[in-house]
Amino acid sequence: MCEISNTELGRQLMNPSGEIGLKVAENMNVTNAQLYDFVLRYLENQEVIKY
Repeated sequence: MCEISNTELGRQLMNPSGEIGLKVAENMNVTNAQLYDFVLRYLENQEVIKY
C-alpha cells in the first residue's frame, strides 16, 4: 500500500472512498482475518438463549 498521512488514513478508515479507500478496506480484511475467525469460533461454541 502506498504511504498516506495519518490524517488521510483516519478519513479512509471512517469512510473509505476511491482507490485508496479500496486498498485500505482490502488491508483491513487481511489484518482483521484472525480476529474474525476467533469471534466466529467463539460464537459457534455459545449456547443460544431462547426467551
